[in-house]
Amino acid sequence: MGKIHTLVEHLRKNLTALLDKTHTPAQLNEVVMLSHAIAVTFLEGKAASGSLNREFFHLPIEDAAYDCIADLFRRDETNSFIALNAYFSAFDISTLDSTELFPHLRRLVFTKVNDGIARSYHDSDPMLSRIIRNVRLAVHSLGNYTEIERFGEVYLAPTLCDPLEHLPKFDEQTLEHLLAESVRGNENVLEIVGTLARKLRVQNEYARMVSVLQVALTIRSLYARKAMLATMEGEITQKHDERVVKETMHSAINRIQHRFYLHYVGNGKTNDATYGVYFDVITTRLEYMLLSGSADGQSLYSSLKNRLPGLSVEDYKEHHRSRLEYLFKLTCDEVAKEIRK
Repeated sequence: MGKIHTLVEHLRKNLTALLDKTHTPAQLNEVVMLSHAIAVTFLEGKAASGSLNREFFHLPIEDAAYDCIADLFRRDETNSFIALNAYFSAFDISTLDSTELFPHLRRLVFTKVNDGIARSYHDSDPMLSRIIRNVRLAVHSLGNYTEIERFGEVYLAPTLCDPLEHLPKFDEQTLEHLLAESVRGNENVLEIVGTLARKLRVQNEYARMVSVLQVALTIRSLYARKAMLATMEGEITQKHDERVVKETMHSAINRIQHRFYLHYVGNGKTNDATYGVYFDVITTRLEYMLLSGSADGQSLYSSLKNRLPGLSVEDYKEHHRSRLEYLFKLTCDEVAKEIRK
């Protein structure tokens, strides 16, 4: 904290030098270090709240933070910092001290981090990029949402109701549960976004505001799971052979487990036993979906807790949730793809 305090104290002097192109390497390094610290804290907070699955980065948070802020320090042919000059041209820096400048830098870093998150999801899941675009089009078409900007990120809140900003924010799993009962999986994005507005209005446990990325991720997940269930049901009806579908499902699960073994166990992200437990949980969940024809049932946390007695919610969120939910999503996609063949 002492180091960050010092970086903040030097911000006005360092930033002025960067914008005037009179900076030393040490001054540039200090602004980079402060921006990186802001980005890491922001990413860690989003991961802890469940609004970001860190597994999509395929990088440690510290490295992902550098990727997100890299554009801040890109220069043009005259050696000017393009993004910094564009953003701070709106302010008279000579009239502001470092503590007044810091919130402006933080806001700019938040925006760059959110842009970086969107890029990461796009690279790992191109379909998500299309859903994000369609969510934005649906919001503007329906006209029943208010856009609220918080920390450089756009949140959607239903019009004509209290957004309940003081309450906890939805995480991806809770938001999916809110929508799951009302979504069959064959609706278009416009219909789902309209349904979401109605569902948000009538609930009082969470803030009635969700980010565009959250909505897109939830729709992406709902489509994948509902499509898998529909595919399973269709195959069983056509072949009258649940055994064939179950064997195909297990083959797909084993393939994902083998494919990512080195990434997780080989790289020391988790141990062999825990990795195996993850896929026991995934297998149990998918078998339930196959037999019941429903995406409801025991949560991933509850199922993991049955296999790891004493697992707390806090420990699950910190050490297991991102990996387990990511592997479950990948396995759902693989099973659906395999059954359609």
